[in-house]
Amino acid sequence: MAGAPVADRGSVRHAEVAEVVTHLSSPGLRAAVVEGEAGIGKSTLLGEIAAALADVDGARVLWMRAAEPDREIAFGGLGDLLDDELLDRWAGQLAGPRRRALDAALLRVDSREPVDARAVGLAVADTLGPLARSRPTVVVIDDVQWCDEQTLAALRIAVRRLSAVQLRLLLARRTGEAATEEPLLAAVPVDRRLR
Repeated sequence: MAGAPVADRGSVRHAEVAEVVTHLSSPGLRAAVVEGEAGIGKSTLLGEIAAALADVDGARVLWMRAAEPDREIAFGGLGDLLDDELLDRWAGQLAGPRRRALDAALLRVDSREPVDARAVGLAVADTLGPLARSRPTVVVIDDVQWCDEQTLAALRIAVRRLSAVQLRLLLARRTGEAATEEPLLAAVPVDRRLR
């Protein structure tokens, strides 16, 4: 495709965006992974897809932009995804242990206790569930290969419990990097994944 005329490349890009938007707009839990080399435009493509989903059905878009230096920061990605405004509005109804675990994981409270990863995952499910029931919700993870393991584990726990709602995962991964998203994608039925 490197030798394709510029107009043809634009047509191909439009077709790629349309294919992913159509897939992610279908009912129920869905996932799509965009793969490519560094600098090829994956982040721009994610933005185009997310904007189209917001236009098509009013989807709420939650963003996480993972970075290599942050890979070792437990729940760092989750902190990017779930901002304080969203948490204050939607996580207020969480059961005590789940709320405390999520607040501790996101450093919203001081805690001397170790963070219970399962409780965090359940709290994420209890937060994303109402969001995705009220309107389609897209979780975008750019450079998923650099996302911390704890965030991916919490999302996996949440996604497994949210198969009946309009939750969509849109991930970008650099070609040649470890497929760290595979356990998360395993929570999505195979026929609802697009690569």
